Amino acid sequence: MYKVQVKNKGGSDVHVKSPSGEFTVDTDAKTAVAPLDALLAALGSCMSFYIRKFAKSANIQMDLFTVDVEADLVSDKGYRFKDIRVSIDLDGTVIDDIKKQSLIQFVKNCPVHNTLRNAPEIDIKIA
Repeated sequence: MYKVQVKNKGGSDVHVKSPSGEFTVDTDAKTAVAPLDALLAALGSCMSFYIRKFAKSANIQMDLFTVDVEADLVSDKGYRFKDIRVSIDLDGTVIDDIKKQSLIQFVKNCPVHNTLRNAPEIDIKIA
């Protein structure tokens, strides 16, 4: 099971602690990454891991690449992202169209992508 603890000690900063590390999120986006930015970063980071896995399994030398993630925030049905767009820049690595399509399909196996696509139930309780 995955688990994080998010602690607020007053103000807009929250401290996030997980078994793999700690970081700060700023709900006002003044001193650290904002929550929605962190969500997009989670998607891009997860996809980056899968890009690296794909390159290794396909014997593609890929030293550097960039994943840009952007989204449109809408207020229908509550504030949420309506569309999320991901752009992968292979930074000069050349692959044919078949491998490009295979890469796109492979990165869709990223658990963050799958979670966003399948809208999990979220159970909220007061401890």
